[in-house]
This record gives sequence, structure tokens and C-alpha cells, in this order.
Amino acid sequence: MESTHKPLMFQGIRLSETYRPIEHIIQQCEFFMSSPRAGHGFLGGFMTAVLDNDFKEACGRADDINGKNLRLIATFIRSYGECVVEKHRIGK
Repeated sequence: MESTHKPLMFQGIRLSETYRPIEHIIQQCEFFMSSPRAGHGFLGGFMTAVLDNDFKEACGRADDINGKNLRLIATFIRSYGECVVEKHRIGK
């Protein structure tokens, strides 16, 4: 059976299907990177905690889906999202 999903992309990089459960996070990060006025708090409390590397706060703010996928989110940020972290820091 062929997948009907569009390929997962972030900043022009095709991502592994492993990241499909956090597609909403990837899209949010892509939107953040393309928004010239994006700054601190733009991504909401959960993602702000993730980008601040505040595990305790991220766990407390995660909904059921993000809580189950926190390790995958951290892997995505570490592997591909350093640009998001940097833009977040600059916007503070």
C-alpha cells in the first residue's frame, strides 16, 4: 500500500517517516522559521519549554499526544531544529 502523505519536510530537508507522529510540531517550527516577527512566546508554552530545554516545564505543559512523543520531539529539535532554538533565543 502506497502512502498518501506528503513527504515530511523541514527547511527544505526531507525527514524520515519516523517523525510523522509529530508532524504538527514540525509544521509549527516551519511556520515559526518563516515568520519574520516571530519571537519569544510565539510557539506557546509547551514549545517554549522545549526550546528552553526545560524538561520539567515541557512535561507539565504537554498534552497527551506531545507527552507520548516528547523523546521524538527532542530528537527532532536536536537533529534539525537548532535554527528554531537559535531564533527563539534571539527573540527573547
